[in-house]
Amino acid sequence: MSQLLLSSFIILLSIPQTKSATWVDDDRISFDGDQGWAFYDKVTPDTDRCLTTTCQVSDATTTFYGPINNAFLILQRTFACKYNSDVSIKYNVAACGNLPGISNKDWTRIQLDGDQSSKVTIDSNTIIASTALDTSLCSNNNGYFTQTLNVDSGFDNSVSSNQTFETQIRIKVDGGNVDNAYIYGIEITCTPNGNTPAPTPQPIVSGTTSGTYCVGGFTGADAIYNGEYSTREEQPYLNSEFSYEKNDYNGQSFLYYNQRWYISTALDATGTDSAIVAKCVESSATQPPDDCHQGVVDGDGNAITLEWTDGECKNDHTTIEYLFGLFELNEETETLIMLITLCLFSYIAGMLTCACWRVICNDRNDKKKLYEKVSNKEADIEFSN
Repeated sequence: MSQLLLSSFIILLSIPQTKSATWVDDDRISFDGDQGWAFYDKVTPDTDRCLTTTCQVSDATTTFYGPINNAFLILQRTFACKYNSDVSIKYNVAACGNLPGISNKDWTRIQLDGDQSSKVTIDSNTIIASTALDTSLCSNNNGYFTQTLNVDSGFDNSVSSNQTFETQIRIKVDGGNVDNAYIYGIEITCTPNGNTPAPTPQPIVSGTTSGTYCVGGFTGADAIYNGEYSTREEQPYLNSEFSYEKNDYNGQSFLYYNQRWYISTALDATGTDSAIVAKCVESSATQPPDDCHQGVVDGDGNAITLEWTDGECKNDHTTIEYLFGLFELNEETETLIMLITLCLFSYIAGMLTCACWRVICNDRNDKKKLYEKVSNKEADIEFSN
């Protein structure tokens, strides 16, 4: 019986899911575009504007991305759907400027893996009241108005199971009738379609000067310096081959060469600068940092590991899925629940097996006792005769 229950459980896990799964924004900013949203200007895509400019404002219930004015800005993040799916994206734009209903040049659109939806003119027409929205950026006293956009057609929105896809929300507020705008309330839905899209072409590796160092070994408060340090091709330090940057949800830090290899929160730090969090033990020639033969250590002398890869150190993107169509969970949580459920099924199966065996044994004992009782009675009858 336990094997039957286990087989049923495994079959249940293998049934294709048909229920849509919706991811609701977690309001995270992370320039890597994996652990959160990268928020940058189209003109300077390799510059994290959030290091020097306000990127989010919040009230008691809602977080807004902005302010957005006199710029063409992009929110970008990587996702995956658990099953072959069609992707739809919902978001809101709060804007101020001229009266609602007046056409303008400002617009927004979705881009998914390079394929763009049609432009939608910003024409917010429902008033929204929030203490987080900066009314000083508005040329009138009408406050902010909001519009909701549901984008599910007009572009190639089909993705394969577990295929990562890059999502961009693009917005241009520059020279039109909108003074200022914010984006909020982002939701992304994966609707299983049963299709089998064509295989995604494999990326072409462009040589050893472009890639990532996976840094590990930092502990405690310094654990924020672990992660992916990618080649800084657009903003080299001495030479693009010898300058790497990590800019994610935990902040910005650098791996670079200046007479020796350093990991630091400031790109030009050397010697005993307080910004340095680890360095190569010995001075070295301009070679990759894993050629530090005596190792890289932090301020306490603990060894720090560096491993080169042409791809990612870890997939930190968000996978959108439901477990049995009931819960929206990340991969780690789903795995844990599956293990707990399997243990529970095994426990129940074991208890049922024991219960059944006890019933069978009791039945045999009852029959044996009845047989002995009948035999004894027959013997007494014979003896009395």
